[in-house]
Amino acid sequence: MSIAEIIAEYVPAVEGPRSILLLAGARHLAERVPGAGTYEPGDPRPGGAAILVGAARPGGESDEVDTVATAVHEGDVLVLLLGATPTELRVGPLVQSVTAGGLRVVRIEELEAPLRGTLLIACRGALLPRASYLLGEAIPDTERAYERLANEWAIEGLQLRAVAGMVAAAHAAAEEADRAAQETRLAAQQAVRSAQEATRATQERVRAAEDVADVRGRELTALRAELAALHAELAVVAKSNRELRVLAKRGPGWRIKRAAALVKDDPVEGTKHVLRSVTGRVRG
Repeated sequence: MSIAEIIAEYVPAVEGPRSILLLAGARHLAERVPGAGTYEPGDPRPGGAAILVGAARPGGESDEVDTVATAVHEGDVLVLLLGATPTELRVGPLVQSVTAGGLRVVRIEELEAPLRGTLLIACRGALLPRASYLLGEAIPDTERAYERLANEWAIEGLQLRAVAGMVAAAHAAAEEADRAAQETRLAAQQAVRSAQEATRATQERVRAAEDVADVRGRELTALRAELAALHAELAVVAKSNRELRVLAKRGPGWRIKRAAALVKDDPVEGTKHVLRSVTGRVRG
């Protein structure tokens, strides 16, 4: 139902139709509520009963009730548009203000879109019957009916407190899970950073080892070249040594020793061989 339709339900009265007066916080509803006038608590107003329409910002519900309660006369109906949703209402202060103002809440429900918040309807005394929000029926002004209403509030109040406890526990668990997840993320990030630092350190060591290996490789190549040169020089020296030994064997001392050995082994033939050799050299 729209606000205009809800207000229209309370216009009829035994003494005649109630006028509709918009309080300061509800002036923006003028286009939605045709025929509505404006009113400030304490100012003179038209005679007869009226429907006072007000509005309260979230968190200011009890202050608004305190302000307008004195303007609600016998036969009047107070329609308040509370900015807070039912789950956001500050229930204790609101109940205190309504009770202190001598008002009786006969209807309270969540506003329908596009509006946001809570609709509260109250009057002074037993002018209007209360409605059972569980059954959606008006409650007659009898002792049994009030017993039923009290039981309704007591039983559902317990359920609401239990649900609120479950919600609070779930919220606390969710926050704890968020904290644990955050700690896990931080630990994982730290592990990644540590691994990156270790990787960089290892890469530096590898580069340093590669540099050392490169220098040592060049040193090894130079040593191998030097060793090859020494081997070549040694080969030349060895060859020269062999040639010198051959020359030494074929010199005069070697020939004399050989001639002496021939004569010793065979004096006759050896002597002939030596003489032939000497004669040949002289002739030559």
